[in-house]
Amino acid sequence: MQKKLIVAAVAGALAAPLAIAQSNVTIYGIADVGVEWGSSGNGTKFRVQSGQESGSRLGFKGSEDLGGGLKANFQLEAGFSLDNGAFTNHGQGVPAAGTNVGATYDSGTLFARQAWAGVSGSFGAVNIGRMYTPIFYVALGGDPAGLGTVATLANVWGIGSRANNAVEYVSPNWGGFGVRANYSTGEENNVNTDAKKEGQQWGLNGTWGGGPVWVGAGYQEIRGATLPSTTADKTKNWLVTGTYDFGMVKLFAGWNDSKTSGSAGDSVKFRVWDIGATVKAGPGQVVFAYGDRKDKLGDARDNRLVGVGYDYPLSKRTNLYAFYARISNKDGQTNGVLNSATVSGLLPTAGYDPKALQLGLRHTF
Repeated sequence: MQKKLIVAAVAGALAAPLAIAQSNVTIYGIADVGVEWGSSGNGTKFRVQSGQESGSRLGFKGSEDLGGGLKANFQLEAGFSLDNGAFTNHGQGVPAAGTNVGATYDSGTLFARQAWAGVSGSFGAVNIGRMYTPIFYVALGGDPAGLGTVATLANVWGIGSRANNAVEYVSPNWGGFGVRANYSTGEENNVNTDAKKEGQQWGLNGTWGGGPVWVGAGYQEIRGATLPSTTADKTKNWLVTGTYDFGMVKLFAGWNDSKTSGSAGDSVKFRVWDIGATVKAGPGQVVFAYGDRKDKLGDARDNRLVGVGYDYPLSKRTNLYAFYARISNKDGQTNGVLNSATVSGLLPTAGYDPKALQLGLRHTF
């Protein structure tokens, strides 16, 4: 009897490390902090900012081998602000227009950046929770500034970056081609008086990369209370981007069409075309971005973005950056607010041409 107990104990001790080995959890993050000088029509403002080039974050992700080619996966990602140490709701709304708070405002949501779990296998992956939208990946691949700093083309594009209450499908890689689809139920089931499709959104993308070429196309539709206009019931966004890598120089181009419809007709409608480049210079690279946004409602309230910057690597995980951008507004346009990765720019005076310079340091871990 005693020998059987000893054998059982040894077998249990050997099995425990095996079970641990089947699960893999990674802790990761980004610490991004810097300073900004910006002018939006009421004098030059000087601000200490967190998350200019990339949102400062702390994340946990992992997977477990379920056997038969299946894996269980999860990701939890919280945003935080280095200028005051607070958790922030990066990517989940912005401060009131014109407030000089940037990314320093507290969030009641801990994992405001991402929070999802799912399964993956030869069929691809299915995830449920809060996650990036399909159109976000098209924007990320087609923005020379990587959706960060004041030079990001997100200042002129119309895209939504995340969706709550969402179900996502990610296809396998079929010879460089991939598909991602996302559907969000919104909050329609939480309040009985909500309209049937209140807050729903869905999106789809297709991307392909081969050799020096990468192209992506995405669509997003948002309904109800998530829209900027209280009378609006639907926003549609199309985004097509592409890149060609010559080695020393990488070229970018894109096209965006955005339309918000409401009971009184189109409340917002614009189109954007853009170009950009990254050029290797010394140990780092120069970044250039240009976006031209045309108002399609006949008001001629257009704007243009010109951004330029330089990334200098101090190591594989740490870099310095300097970026400058200016938006030219026409006929009282104020939509061209200078935003960066997670920092909300100040609302400019009508018709004013806002501009900003950002210097910072980013460390990944």
